[in-house]
Order: sequence, then C-alpha cells, then structure tokens
Amino acid sequence: MIGKMETMADDMRYLVHQSGLTNIIPLEDAGAVKMNSASSKNKGHTQEDGNKVPKYMAQLSPSQKKNLFHLYKFDFDLFNYSPDEFP
Repeated sequence: MIGKMETMADDMRYLVHQSGLTNIIPLEDAGAVKMNSASSKNKGHTQEDGNKVPKYMAQLSPSQKKNLFHLYKFDFDLFNYSPDEFP
C-alpha cells in the first residue's frame, strides 16, 4: 500500500482494517498519526510544514521549478499532484 501524508490517518485505519489487525490495534488508535522520527524532532518539523511549500516554491526560478518537477515526475504522477499547484 502506498499512503499519502495528506490522508495518513485514513490510510492507516484502512490498512489496519484490511490486514485484520483490529483486535490488536483499535481503529480509533490507528488514525492517531504522530511525527515521531528522530529527524523530525531534531529539525522541528511539524505537520503544518506543508503550508511552507508555496513560500519556498515562490523563491525558485521557472527553470528551477521545471527541473524539480522533472526530477520528481514519478511522485507527481503517482500521487496525482499537479505542477500547477505551485505557481
């Protein structure tokens, strides 16, 4: 299964349910997604960091954006993102 950060709680509940693990992990707990990795704690990342993307994208030249989208084309296609979301 491939999950998206935007729908992580729903994806986790689905995964637990489909895997038959509800006797071990209650569905209400499966959706309680937390950022626990050491790197996110050390760098102060939060789930609100996604709101910073437009700010950073605005600092890139059109050529840099094009190169970035080309580099991550597979991800854009896989997760149904559009380069138009980042003017």
